[in-house]
Amino acid sequence: HTPAGKPYELTADHIAVVDGRTLFLARTSAGAVMERLFKGGENNRKIGGNVTKGALRGARVVTLTLEERATCPRSCAHWRDCYGNNMNWPTRIAADDDLMPLLEAELRKLCARHRLVLVRLHVLGDFFSLDYVAFWKRMLDVLPGLHVYGYTARNGCDIAWAIDALNGHARCWIRFSDGDDGQFRAVTVDTPEQALEAGTILCPV
Repeated sequence: HTPAGKPYELTADHIAVVDGRTLFLARTSAGAVMERLFKGGENNRKIGGNVTKGALRGARVVTLTLEERATCPRSCAHWRDCYGNNMNWPTRIAADDDLMPLLEAELRKLCARHRLVLVRLHVLGDFFSLDYVAFWKRMLDVLPGLHVYGYTARNGCDIAWAIDALNGHARCWIRFSDGDDGQFRAVTVDTPEQALEAGTILCPV
């Protein structure tokens, strides 16, 4: 993908950088007080609400947004210039003890309503624990219509290895930002020509 404009870069001593949290605390909410945790993909111009081609044609697309930095590895190359620094409107869901039970309840409803459901993980945020990775494995095991895709900045740690194992599931595609060469890597380029040089598929949006 190509950067969507130049993200606002925070100083190394900025409180959001030091404390590992979003710039927009007022836009972070406990899932327990939200009407729904997943948002329709039609609210994101790069995603859309339904798959229109291929094996997943007709699948309902939803997105999940967690709190950036609070759920991300400090090793992320974009710790200070996260795209979330420019995104003051999205509601970030706190990764508290209620999160996974609430996600499961909502996923079961979505999969009961739609034959195929494709979840985009994560508009902001990342896989924050081994238990959270295991949660998605269990959901894929028990909900045959569920598919997930997304990106992670986790590399070279237990969570990254668990995500790599999760990608062994036929209905999961989590790509590693700036990861090693391979099927599940994702790279950031500044021009379409760089995408051709890198041998990658460039998002048309």
